[in-house]
Amino acid sequence: MNTNCAPPISKLRRDVLWIVFSINSEPLPNASVNLSPLTNTRRSSQVCKLWREIILQSPSIWGNCLDLDLLGHRYYWRDEILRRAGDAPLSLKMRTMRECIGGHSDTEDFVIKVICEHWERIRVLDVTVTKKLASNPGVRDALCRPAPQLRVFAFRNGQQRADDSLEDGISYTFSSFPSGSQLFSNNAPSMENFFASGYVLPPSILKSPFPSFVLSGELRSIVLDKPLDIRLQYLLDTIEQMPLLEELSLHIRDLIPDNGIAPPRSISLPLLKLLIMNSLCMDAYPLFIGSLEASPMRLKISISMENGMLQPDAQLLGRLLLRNATNFFLIASRITYLKVAVYPPTHLSISAISDPDTDDTGKSEFHMIFSTYDAQLLEYVKSAFINLLLSLDLPTTIRTFRLVIPEQGLQMLRSSMPSLSPLFLNLGSITTLDTSLGGLAYITDQSLSNGGAIFFDSLKTVKLGKLNGDIRILAPSLLQSFFVLRQQQLGPIAILLDMCKAFPSGDFQALDDIAGLTVHLMVRKGPESIMTFVEYVCGSGDPGQLLFK
Repeated sequence: MNTNCAPPISKLRRDVLWIVFSINSEPLPNASVNLSPLTNTRRSSQVCKLWREIILQSPSIWGNCLDLDLLGHRYYWRDEILRRAGDAPLSLKMRTMRECIGGHSDTEDFVIKVICEHWERIRVLDVTVTKKLASNPGVRDALCRPAPQLRVFAFRNGQQRADDSLEDGISYTFSSFPSGSQLFSNNAPSMENFFASGYVLPPSILKSPFPSFVLSGELRSIVLDKPLDIRLQYLLDTIEQMPLLEELSLHIRDLIPDNGIAPPRSISLPLLKLLIMNSLCMDAYPLFIGSLEASPMRLKISISMENGMLQPDAQLLGRLLLRNATNFFLIASRITYLKVAVYPPTHLSISAISDPDTDDTGKSEFHMIFSTYDAQLLEYVKSAFINLLLSLDLPTTIRTFRLVIPEQGLQMLRSSMPSLSPLFLNLGSITTLDTSLGGLAYITDQSLSNGGAIFFDSLKTVKLGKLNGDIRILAPSLLQSFFVLRQQQLGPIAILLDMCKAFPSGDFQALDDIAGLTVHLMVRKGPESIMTFVEYVCGSGDPGQLLFK
């Protein structure tokens, strides 16, 4: 080789190249296929003889490559990677379980073999728990042994059908642990990330909401999505022992303040970047989050009730929402995503995200979804938080407003809910309205009942959802009323009407009179009825493009 013409990278020493290859083989959370340790290692090993030689002689690199989501049922390569790893620490990943569809249970057998025979070497264990894993006594025994190398532990939900294929959903729970057993024998000194979905791990082996081994001070991330009944002081004392914590996700059923008063002190989490809380107890938000001293962080909070949890009725939902509901919104200094959803028959969900890194570029969203026809529930929804929403000082960064009102609930909202006009007037910064036909009808009603008031002064795009039910025959007249009203009040308009997901039928030619309106559609064309994108600028002289069979 002519070294004068060789690229600089060819002059790197072997030890430097090994460091680069090792860094590239480190597991990353939620990495794409192109950035996975296995893909990076394979590609690097094919560059030249020297690189391949270094990689083949590096067991620690191959120990990071047991990605069964990529290897699937390539049995030879799974065994070969395990052989190349020698005695090095292992990173084992099996999330999607696509390889089990069709009966490839050998993959589960391989996971069981690695866990049972190489437990003390496992550094990363990120798997979807299936019935076969949860019922294997060898796996249960391994979980009760010390885990000296374990840095990342994630047991995820999974559900197997009768044919042993897998789908996301219900979790299987490990059971029949010997009396007095503790997870990892309470010895996992290197633990940095702990994730336990639902009821995969029984309370008996965890001993408390937080396993004591997580208090080593090394923990960066903890996710517990099993509903917890927990005392506030215990929660604060536990979290305080995790000074390096960057991500915390909790599902709190009830947060119990000591002696009924707020804690006398705050705790510092200077590295916390993401806090996710889902709670049925609205007191949990101000009590816990108000006790944190942290740098600006991304905050995601939610409250939800549904039939599958405590069998609530509308009265229970109303009482929960009325109790300190305002605190839910006061804890976030900058709400960048706010969603209020009511689903039949008694499922209510409110979620909010506060992101300090969101700038004024249109990332903020506000969603209101009323997919219910239950009059009693809507009455409690009205009394619990509609007035609260009307009083919110919404951020000027909101650019997208989604309003979904079903046809069956439209009349109910018109007759029993307070007017949302003040809220709409407070959304002058939005540029995109994503709505159902019922939502569009409600907005037009509110505008006419307020003397033709125009909402959403900066509107540029209207996205219309799928046209369903009897109300779809009113779509042409509702759209015309909405845009004619804006034209009369604001003069010439320049708005995009996106009906690509609406699949309209009937005569929409009246929209051609609204100059400046651009319509996007997906329509069937040709003898094979192929879905084709169409753009029509109203007033351009071909209104037949707005006539749909």
